[in-house]
Amino acid sequence: MQSYIEGLAKGTFIYDCPRIIMDTDCVEISMGVDSVYKGSFRLNVSDDRKASGYVYSDSHRMVCLTREFSGNSVQISYEFNSFGMQPGSVCCGRFLVVSNGGEQELPIKVLITETGDNEETERVTLDGFVKKASEDWYGAYSIFSSEKFAKLLKNENPGMLSCYRALSADGMSMQCMEEFLTGMGEKDRVDFEFCENGEIFHNVGESFKHTVKIKKNEWGYIRLVITTDSDFITIQKNVLTTEDFVGSTCEMMFFVEASRLHYGINYGRIRVRSASDTKEYLFKVIKGQGGEGGLKLKSIKDLEIGHNVCECIEQYSLYMMGRINEREWAQETFEKLAYLSSEFPESKWFALSKAMGFAYSGRTEEALAITEDFKNSNEPSDNSDLWAFYLYLMTLLEKEEYIIDRIKTEFNELFKKNKESLVFNLISPHM
Repeated sequence: MQSYIEGLAKGTFIYDCPRIIMDTDCVEISMGVDSVYKGSFRLNVSDDRKASGYVYSDSHRMVCLTREFSGNSVQISYEFNSFGMQPGSVCCGRFLVVSNGGEQELPIKVLITETGDNEETERVTLDGFVKKASEDWYGAYSIFSSEKFAKLLKNENPGMLSCYRALSADGMSMQCMEEFLTGMGEKDRVDFEFCENGEIFHNVGESFKHTVKIKKNEWGYIRLVITTDSDFITIQKNVLTTEDFVGSTCEMMFFVEASRLHYGINYGRIRVRSASDTKEYLFKVIKGQGGEGGLKLKSIKDLEIGHNVCECIEQYSLYMMGRINEREWAQETFEKLAYLSSEFPESKWFALSKAMGFAYSGRTEEALAITEDFKNSNEPSDNSDLWAFYLYLMTLLEKEEYIIDRIKTEFNELFKKNKESLVFNLISPHM
């Protein structure tokens, strides 16, 4: 015990790790050209304890079928493809076993002959290639990108030979193999979707990061190019491929720079483009409690109110630009108004929103009653955004041109002092 303690004091640590013994010193294979060899070796633990870890290969032709193991006696299966290699070729490499017993290497040596002399060697067929692509995409790609694949097509499916040559004219890629398999009708095109969209980040005061999960619907290759036109967004990784997916999902991470946000609602947009489709991830970042010109939001309730009112104005803007029809505009707007009515009946924002609904439905007298009540109990200095909304509504309700001109002049004078305000900027094109 004393010597053990002294060893610890000197930095000498003894770990009780399992000792892994391999049943061979080297994996040696002799096989024919254009074929696949399947074999295995065994890992044993000397003292019957449990070992766990991973097995890797440093050769793209040698694929570990058993990549993860756990137990005291485990069989590790592998597969080597010689498609495109010439007789007499020798391929050397190694398996790397990483476990709780440490790291160990197992050498690999493969000799390619005319016919091969191992019963486990099997000829590659087109059906075998398709099956392999569904199980081991990268192993199938080494077959697809070899010179002998054209010969395989010529013998088994001559009709696809021209398609193969056209796809490979500008260089062979995994996307080419994806297009080839899709063209053969062996698989559906890989599509993707966001697991979430339309997020709203409230009362943001500091920079933050956010992760969005992307889900693909099919096995195969996909390459996603990610861009944004929002200057407050920084994309962590601009390209995601099949390698980034774990199962059917991968993660897209982005950062929001608080210093680049203006007060109020900031609209973020991230475009994700694949070979066949482009989709947009949309979200909103609301920076609250700003100085002059900002949305002076005192609580989450005020924040929700301002957000819904702005969406009502935005829907009207889309309607005026002809991007949505009257029915779509009315449906979206009155859904927001119904929400405001049930959740925030005391809000001045809601009162003016309700007046807007009356104005566009032809109920002018009811709308004027609400705006008159608002005018009698509020001043422009109380809340400039609310007053801007009130002025906007009055241009819809007033019939005399000289009064409308006077209202627009008042709005423009206030706008000069509130150029950073989202509400003013939304209303300004219509004043």
